[in-house]
Amino acid sequence: MGGGFTGVVLSIVKAAIKLKCEQSAVLQQLGTALHCGEELEQLAPACIKLMIVENLNDDLPIHLHGSLILQQLLLLNKPIKVIRSLLLMEGSQLRKVFSDPRGSHIMDKFIKSPTVGEKSRDALVRRLSGEFVSLACSKHGSKAFENLWNAASAKTKQNIVEELSKQDTVLQSHQFGKYIHKSCAVSVWKYQKEDWNQHISKVDKEREMFKDILEDAPKKRKGDWSLGKSPKLPKVEVKAEPEEEVKPKEEVKPEPEVKPEEVKEKKKKKKKQSYLDDL
Repeated sequence: MGGGFTGVVLSIVKAAIKLKCEQSAVLQQLGTALHCGEELEQLAPACIKLMIVENLNDDLPIHLHGSLILQQLLLLNKPIKVIRSLLLMEGSQLRKVFSDPRGSHIMDKFIKSPTVGEKSRDALVRRLSGEFVSLACSKHGSKAFENLWNAASAKTKQNIVEELSKQDTVLQSHQFGKYIHKSCAVSVWKYQKEDWNQHISKVDKEREMFKDILEDAPKKRKGDWSLGKSPKLPKVEVKAEPEEEVKPKEEVKPEPEVKPEEVKEKKKKKKKQSYLDDL
């Protein structure tokens, strides 16, 4: 999988998903390229690191294109082999992947994929058992935890919160953990367990009420989050309005001063001449 053409592999997988054709062939060819064997049991970790199985080790960083390829594979019409390979990973390995800025989006696709069932999501919760506090106390891991929590069943949530309640002081003292502590109502579970179900049901109903509004909100441009960059806003050119021409003020000439004597003379009426004056 070397040569620097990993983006081409990603494009091929995307095309198979979009066109809904040759998906099995693409999956098998990808498994062959990564030396995963016929059952593809090592496909998930090999994709995440984008490395052949023989050279896999925990110190390898998560590959951006590898993470995106695995996210696309979770959208297959029949992703059973992909899901199985992911669930075969150790809980600590999964926690490291979901706590990584590039790997945390794998959880998003796992939860939101229409071809991944509820039983698979519950199986992922069981696989992460014992890692929830560490996952919650992580910047990107807390977001992955939140997505898993929102999609979990009521019984699964009880198992998660029971684990969190054993280390509630750790969560409350952590920057990101305290948010998870509040959203999961850990204090209510610990001290008022009989009221916890009612409290969580109320929160879920409120979230469902505003679901359409949140989904209709403007989204970030595609690709920006995967690269860890904030989206650039388009520049808006503001045209300045032309300034109005200011005309010079006309000079006001002062009126000539009128003397009081002249005013009196103007006011005097001339006597009308009579025809008798000529006699």
